[in-house]
Amino acid sequence: MESEVALNYAKALFELISEKDYEAYLSAWEELTKSLQEPDWEKFLSSYSISKDDKYAAMDRVYQFKDAPHFPNFLKVIVAHNRVTMLPQIESAFRSLVYEAMGIKEGILFSSVPLEKKEVQAIEKVLSEKLGAQVRLKEKVDHTLLGGVKVNIDGKVYDGTLRARLQELHRSLKGGSR
Repeated sequence: MESEVALNYAKALFELISEKDYEAYLSAWEELTKSLQEPDWEKFLSSYSISKDDKYAAMDRVYQFKDAPHFPNFLKVIVAHNRVTMLPQIESAFRSLVYEAMGIKEGILFSSVPLEKKEVQAIEKVLSEKLGAQVRLKEKVDHTLLGGVKVNIDGKVYDGTLRARLQELHRSLKGGSR
């Protein structure tokens, strides 16, 4: 149910904008996501004891979405309907709609440690060439990985982890000794 509600909000925003605005709105989401890392800010926006007008005034002071003119009013609707905790789901659904419209494949990049932006971009480039479509990856750190990376795109896993390489070596050695 919640994911359906999130998708409905995402679709509403998506339908307001044109293709030329996609990147600006993705940037607006990134700015919003960073601000919500501050737990007190999310509590403030979610609080039932603070008036909507006070929340709106604070949002107007904090956010300057000049390139995404519909975004402030969209956020006010979210706050008015007490859906602040759903913002990550709404953002994910919105990003999926934009990527689909742009012909971009999105995936998840798992690594044992955070990667530098250049490393992520290099992996995106290789996968884009391999898949014949632009690829954008969202990073997730998975401390259970021994090393290397694993990517999941459209349900397909590209496993370049150390564990996978060791298993492949084990299989080849086992098969070669027959």
